[in-house]
Amino acid sequence: ITPAVFVAQVPMKRSRQRDPFNSVFNDSFFRDSFFDTTPAKPVRVVSNAVDLTVSDLPEYTGNQTFSGLVGKFSMSSELDKNTVKTGESVTLTVIIKGTGNIMDAALPALDLDTEKFKVYQDTPAQDVQVTERGFEGQKVFKQALVASVPGEAIIPGLCLVFFDTDLNRYKTITTTPLT
Repeated sequence: ITPAVFVAQVPMKRSRQRDPFNSVFNDSFFRDSFFDTTPAKPVRVVSNAVDLTVSDLPEYTGNQTFSGLVGKFSMSSELDKNTVKTGESVTLTVIIKGTGNIMDAALPALDLDTEKFKVYQDTPAQDVQVTERGFEGQKVFKQALVASVPGEAIIPGLCLVFFDTDLNRYKTITTTPLT
């Protein structure tokens, strides 16, 4: 990566001169930086070049779909309530946390019986920061599941396949099925 260049004007210190106007003008708009004639010195700062070695991911041969995530991740799921009446909704919350390209995380396929539920998705929320280890944070997915028929229903576990950079291999994690 080529060096980054930053160019700026740095104000130079000048000797303090007595203001010929009275102190009323000291806080006036004439003291605004637009009218300021403080001499400035141009400064150019250049970073070091950075050498990167980029490796291809090994070929993925698993049965589940690869998510495209690379890093270290965990996933959890929960319902806001375990009992609802027909026509009422329950909220399924799925949280993917980790370090890596977390912004690219998508909700894994939810294999629900469409005769038992209607599904309404919310816009995912994310909280991601840049740390010394890279991008780190979480992405939260919420879905309203409306029960269409009475009876017991199982929401299958979700499966997430990512490339684990610590283990240097693909890893599959799943959530526990919910009833």
